[in-house]
Amino acid sequence: MNRKAVTFATMIIDILFLITVAGGFYHGYKSGIIKTVFYAVSLFLGFVIAVRFTPSVTLFLSDLLHYESVLLFVLAFVICFGLTLLFVRMLGKTLEEILQSAHINFINKTIGGIVMAMLYVFFLSMLVWFVDKSDLIGPQTKKESHTYEVLTEYPAEMRKIWEKSLPFFQRMWDEAIKTFNKMDK
Repeated sequence: MNRKAVTFATMIIDILFLITVAGGFYHGYKSGIIKTVFYAVSLFLGFVIAVRFTPSVTLFLSDLLHYESVLLFVLAFVICFGLTLLFVRMLGKTLEEILQSAHINFINKTIGGIVMAMLYVFFLSMLVWFVDKSDLIGPQTKKESHTYEVLTEYPAEMRKIWEKSLPFFQRMWDEAIKTFNKMDK
């Protein structure tokens, strides 16, 4: 491979990295960490709560409407899921408004930008991994790139963070299931 081709390939990796970081930061900054987290939590909780309470709500609707149909089950799922999304997102909006009124929404937006930039870089690093495993990145390009090493090590670092936080999420899941089971009785 000639010198110009290596430099161009190196530039592509580094430019993609910069675009990814900037795009991720912009997306996260625009939404803020609170909106981003509450959006993800609302989807997760919406699904968990809908799965847990759909049978009970189906029975309630059947008794209330004096009607039995598989559509009641679907309606109950949509109601549980939708109400959970609405409630969690309202909480997030309220928290965001509190931060805005306290004039510290900049922190919310900055952290949102950082988190989304990290997520975008993770996806780029997976793409670089795939391209590298396909032998499309030459040794000279790897050596000259300013970001190649960061991108190839990033997934392993994210995995370490995930493994450290997994027990927390497992406890949270177990407690949520216990709470939902108590509420249904």
